[in-house]
Amino acid sequence: MKRADSGKYPQPGLRVRCERGVDPGIRQSCLNFAVWLSSKMEFPIRVVVYLKKDYQIKNRYSKELVSATFFALYSAVWLTRLFITNNG
Repeated sequence: MKRADSGKYPQPGLRVRCERGVDPGIRQSCLNFAVWLSSKMEFPIRVVVYLKKDYQIKNRYSKELVSATFFALYSAVWLTRLFITNNG
């Protein structure tokens, strides 16, 4: 198995991506939490958290409306995604 830093895979670590329209207070709180969490835990693979401006999003598999969903690829790609809505 290849290491996450071998060049073929994305750089490891926790990333936060925010859509336009996400409440600035929620955005900053999530960024602060991500910095704190990264100082306490190691992320050997890339984990991307997407903050969505919508109140609910549709789960890609069950088609249900949800406030958060988790997506991990079932392959050798070292990438995990978590989508969280702006329930404010």
